[in-house]
Amino acid sequence: MPYNDSSSLTAFLAAYFLVLSVIVIASIVFNIIVYWRICSKAGYSGAMSLLIFVPFGALIMMCILAFGDWPVLRELNQLRSGGPVVQFNQFQGQTPFPQPVQSPYPQPNQPYAQPQQNPYQPGQSYPNNPRYQ
Repeated sequence: MPYNDSSSLTAFLAAYFLVLSVIVIASIVFNIIVYWRICSKAGYSGAMSLLIFVPFGALIMMCILAFGDWPVLRELNQLRSGGPVVQFNQFQGQTPFPQPVQSPYPQPNQPYAQPQQNPYQPGQSYPNNPRYQ
């Protein structure tokens, strides 16, 4: 008996395209998340990952990431050179203004803090702590 039941074929195709659309949507969301993280780690705005929706946008984004000067590396080179690091406000419509960044490490002309002296002499017992009894 030939298989001519069009309703079962329609049901099969509907289920197939439903599963296929879920897979496509999941892969698009996954790509956005991955590109968002890559752009953020490079020092760019994560919203740059939305360029994948623009025709040739993914190619443009890859060229920027491959051949551009990453803001993270620029800041790292400034820190390594010992020069002052200045961050700029990068919001559109506003003029950039410098914000000095305090280095967590002492500069060459600043002395290191002296280590604290141990208040207990060798052989002296430590005071009793009720928390450990």
